[in-house]
Amino acid sequence: MPKNYSIVGQKHKNIDAYLVGILPGTTVTLVREPENPYDKNAIAVWINGKKVGFIPMKQNAALAAFIDQSGSSIGEVGIGASATEILAMDAAEVPAVMTKAVLAKFIRSPNSSYPMVEV
Repeated sequence: MPKNYSIVGQKHKNIDAYLVGILPGTTVTLVREPENPYDKNAIAVWINGKKVGFIPMKQNAALAAFIDQSGSSIGEVGIGASATEILAMDAAEVPAVMTKAVLAKFIRSPNSSYPMVEV
């Protein structure tokens, strides 16, 4: 059975306006960031080659374990960006080659249209 997760952190990056135009069903890449200095279970949300936020800390431990066990390398899964777009990204935004990731689906909360992912 699919599970839904909120996307957080988008307000800090001024991504809200970008997310308004994302259609439900769009493929999302969930990328593990085990070296994240704030959260060892961090999971970044990438849509069309843009890092749009994170899965909340309160929800990410089980999902992080699932990605670590069942995910593919970011090189296999991709982040929805072309090689040219990746080269243009800030080095801090580009995930490590061996980072694990899974694909998910962008959805919106039925109650508030808040951006979420479905895994």
